[in-house]
Amino acid sequence: MKKMSIGLSLSLVTIVLLSVAAMSISAMSVPAAAQTSVTVKYSPALLSTTGANLNMFVTGSDGNVYFRTSADGVTWSGTTFSSLGAPTGGATSSPTAVQVGSTIVVYVCGTDGSPYSTIGSGSPLVWTAWHQETGKLLTGTGPSAINNGGPTTLFVAGTDRAMWVGTVTSGGITWVSKGGILISSPSAVATTTGVTAFVTGTDHAVWMLTETGTTWGGWSSAGGRLLRGTGPSAYSLSNGRVGTEVAGTNGALYDKYWQGTSAVGWTYLGGVMVSSPGATATRGVTAGTVDVMVVGSPSVFTSHTPLYQKTYTTSAGWGNWKYVAGTLA
Repeated sequence: MKKMSIGLSLSLVTIVLLSVAAMSISAMSVPAAAQTSVTVKYSPALLSTTGANLNMFVTGSDGNVYFRTSADGVTWSGTTFSSLGAPTGGATSSPTAVQVGSTIVVYVCGTDGSPYSTIGSGSPLVWTAWHQETGKLLTGTGPSAINNGGPTTLFVAGTDRAMWVGTVTSGGITWVSKGGILISSPSAVATTTGVTAFVTGTDHAVWMLTETGTTWGGWSSAGGRLLRGTGPSAYSLSNGRVGTEVAGTNGALYDKYWQGTSAVGWTYLGGVMVSSPGATATRGVTAGTVDVMVVGSPSVFTSHTPLYQKTYTTSAGWGNWKYVAGTLA
């Protein structure tokens, strides 16, 4: 893998943070097993597949991947998680999930540094055994996946710290380097004009790379200063808004978005998290909803360390933090 600098000598645009309280299918398939409590490790991932529903995926401290579903994206009844199992040795990253036709495909990083996938289909979902994909990821990072009706695309931090983009086909994954020097997992999102990927650079600021049509631009700084060890998450709305959430150096959630060429933020959204914010998802038949999931700090939210959700709608803006479930590893 060829190494290429993002250009971190550019001037930083620093957030002044408040001090208040971040494919192929195996022949063996397995049904999801229920589990009443999960100790969450890394950051959660979100995926909306139909209507207003919301699917949450997490990696447990036991290395297995788990999920829960909310029919309306608001009510998470009970505390039951369903297990998808894990690659041999367990998962070592946050999961990422995409909808491909009538199936859901989940990717994680395994103990050997390779990306692995499992495919869920049917109702209730039945999951294939984990399949090893080609490629190697930077230790401590995970993949980000998008699907916009064509082939699934994976974004990873390679062992050379560059961002690599992989196109998934029935024959495997074709990888292309997009350069950069990453210190976090990337987070990519399909937009109304192409693709935008966000990463953490060596200056702990957010950097972004955008594809318009089939042409990639150059790396540019979005500024900010992230909590050490965390990365950004991305979202996109059909009205053209593209945004990212991060954990600031105080652990609070911050949002920045672009509407066309105009940037808005960073906007302080409160809370104290101890991980990267979870990947966001739009849901419903219109453009108006974004959801963020984080692992909260016990010093602010409760006496234990659960998952919390925050939702944005175009009609009401950002709502309050809401307890979901789970405990921290």
